[in-house]
Amino acid sequence: MARIEYPEEVNALVGELKRLPGIGPRSAERVAIWLLQHPRAEPGALASSVLAARDRVRACERCGFFAVEGFCAVCDHPNREPVLCVVEQATDVLPMERSGVFKGRYHCLGGRLSPLDNVTPEDLRIDGLLRRLREESIEEVILALGADVEGE
Repeated sequence: MARIEYPEEVNALVGELKRLPGIGPRSAERVAIWLLQHPRAEPGALASSVLAARDRVRACERCGFFAVEGFCAVCDHPNREPVLCVVEQATDVLPMERSGVFKGRYHCLGGRLSPLDNVTPEDLRIDGLLRRLREESIEEVILALGADVEGE
């Protein structure tokens, strides 16, 4: 007897969901089935949101955080302190902002040096960092990088 599988469209959806970080085969299958069968699921709205974000959201021209046009909300804020916090990824900014403690500016490197993975200074936003240090009145730089070998 032939083995029964999902239709090819469902398998394709599961395959795409598995490509997302943290989503394994079982989770991808559950999400796909939920999107197809749940009355509150709105796969069209989900697809539209993903496409709109992909089309409109860019890295801030100055710091590398998420922006829709030009500069992000942090760089556009006129009263930020002249302290620059250097982080690895744009996703590192919001936890610090949500803490409410840091009131300075950020610079996202876009990764970390990793010679074993062929990530060199040219692959990161270090030139932009140096330019900012020359052009902006920065009084202090805080390195908020990982405590691993690459961060050190």
